[in-house]
Amino acid sequence: MRRGNSYDLRFKLVPNDDYGDPGLLKETSRALHERTLTATFEVVFIGQKPKVLWNYERLTFFECPGVPKVSNVLELGEGSSVRVGFQDLYGGLFNGIAWEW
Repeated sequence: MRRGNSYDLRFKLVPNDDYGDPGLLKETSRALHERTLTATFEVVFIGQKPKVLWNYERLTFFECPGVPKVSNVLELGEGSSVRVGFQDLYGGLFNGIAWEW
């Protein structure tokens, strides 16, 4: 990677049956240490849908995943996925999507 260039980085988080109940997965997030102009998180649920979903920005490791509030609750609607975009992230703080079963 070179300074000043744009890069499209992706990751996929999949529950591992070896670790027990896949329902234990409760968030997808990343801490961004270098300035990131845009970041998009998408979660796709296969099967059971969670009771509540929310997004969070700029939280420390110990604050994650935060709590759902009126201002950050997300709706799945009729589909099984949700996508959230973030802008200008940096500083090693966590950003992402969380849910409760």
